Amino acid sequence: MHLFLSLELGNYSLFTKSKFSIKKSFLSIFAFVLLTLATQAQCPWIEQSTGFATASRGINHVCAVDDQVVWATAYDGITATATCQDYTRTNNGDTLWVAGTIPGIANLSLAMISAIDD
Repeated sequence: MHLFLSLELGNYSLFTKSKFSIKKSFLSIFAFVLLTLATQAQCPWIEQSTGFATASRGINHVCAVDDQVVWATAYDGITATATCQDYTRTNNGDTLWVAGTIPGIANLSLAMISAIDD
């Protein structure tokens, strides 16, 4: 059995999806899902401590210098409008993250960080 759909769009008529193309679409989606799952199995996420003293901190922006040095800015996870001047960095390939605060900007939040070195 073949399935044909006719869609009328103004003066245009689109005829789509034969039995073969439905199977082909399904196989493509199935292959994509398998590839995605296989990739995630090979590269699992590893939970790490950010070094922040406040538990409600989240990572807002990340900038890597190389495979060893990475900087990241934080946001306040409790109040969306609260300002946050915290950052974290690693200089040993994510083994240890050290948090810090940029002084003198109490009424501002960090939006981005551009790392140059450690």
